[in-house]
Amino acid sequence: MPTASASDPAQSGRAAVTHPLKVPGGEVHPVEDPELALSYCSGLFDARRYQKGRSSTAERAWIHHYRELLATNPDAFSAEVPRLPRVVPRLMSALREPDSTSTRKIVSLIETDPVLAGNVLKVVNSPAMRLHRRQIVSLEYAVTLMGNQRLREIIFAALISPLATFDKDARVNEESLKQIWPETLQTAMNVKIGARHLGGGTEGFALYLAALTHSSGLIVLLRGLETLKATTVSSGFVGQLEALARTASVAIARSWEFDHSSVQLLQDWADADRSTLETALLADAIAFTRLNSLCQRGDLESTSLLAFRETLPRYAQEWTDLPSSSPSPSD
Repeated sequence: MPTASASDPAQSGRAAVTHPLKVPGGEVHPVEDPELALSYCSGLFDARRYQKGRSSTAERAWIHHYRELLATNPDAFSAEVPRLPRVVPRLMSALREPDSTSTRKIVSLIETDPVLAGNVLKVVNSPAMRLHRRQIVSLEYAVTLMGNQRLREIIFAALISPLATFDKDARVNEESLKQIWPETLQTAMNVKIGARHLGGGTEGFALYLAALTHSSGLIVLLRGLETLKATTVSSGFVGQLEALARTASVAIARSWEFDHSSVQLLQDWADADRSTLETALLADAIAFTRLNSLCQRGDLESTSLLAFRETLPRYAQEWTDLPSSSPSPSD
């Protein structure tokens, strides 16, 4: 599996954040955030089609195209993601008025969009949610079991999950791609745990939404690889791709008209701004997931994850590691 090198041209302009890493058979050493991001994203590509070095002319042209699109016409980029179903505003309104809205009405609203209904059940039964030991097959039972606050979280997860489907591409690692959505969902759940510990001023749902959306830009850009006229990818390209993906996630959150707080949290993450407890929580949760993924792939020893967890606030001891295998949205 490809690994990052500090000399790789993953130019992101972000401030350095270090994490203690231990490679198999090696010793613990600090790795900066851009190197961690590059290590994680490199593993999304087939090792036989990945090479270290500067980006090619075709790769630079591809990156330039998407940079220009995001800078000059973000609405055109937003066309790459599905629009939220028309029923969403009515659903959110109903969930804000629990006393006057019956479970049956909420279920009926969800059922007006069969795709949404199916994705809600998939999220409910995902390893990250763990609502019930047995698989839940009744939407009405799921709604009753969850309550309005958690249902709101699951609905947004269900809305975003269809993004994480990919066409076959010889340059990518299909197994790693399948893990992007489960990893994203687990990140959101870990952020939710952290938000509970930060106190009254914390915007818990805004943090949850930001975590749930942070990989959307990466997913959309990976889906756009079909237009890249190159048989291999370079480490230089992957580094630029990851940096661009952060900006793309912000644009997607705006296109979905998420609240200002969620968008700003994503923007701070893209800028490596850790100046508040909330932005530090989001960045740490994403880094935790990426380290976890690298351990799952065998690129790092599990002691790296334990070492990183020890540097985090106490609430991180409650964070859940990723399961060794998780279903993809299409399973």
